[in-house]
Amino acid sequence: MKRELSESVGSGSLADGTTAAVYRALRPRICSICGSTIAEGALFTRWPVEGHSVRISSRCEKCAPFIIDTMKTESSPLLQSLLTPPTGSDARKTHLTPERVAEEVERRLGPALRRTRRSRF
Repeated sequence: MKRELSESVGSGSLADGTTAAVYRALRPRICSICGSTIAEGALFTRWPVEGHSVRISSRCEKCAPFIIDTMKTESSPLLQSLLTPPTGSDARKTHLTPERVAEEVERRLGPALRRTRRSRF
């Protein structure tokens, strides 16, 4: 089974004031303008091929500069419960730092995440 090429991460503002969808490369890609490699994990935009309306032409951040406006957030109740520090009588005595939260997420979800296409979080 082939791995996905990219995933949508949100929208961004381009230099000319328009907005465009922003993607994260899940595999290395080639920029259609400069020919440089868009590394795995790098953000990029897509543009329509001449004469077509389908946005399949990848452009790196150098060729199509953008600022991310919104990022998609996970709305899973499980993830929200993992990322929200406990309050009230359920609060632990230990202080929850971002590193501690990341460790807990890795401990609980790491095996499942390694089996899917999203091997990093």
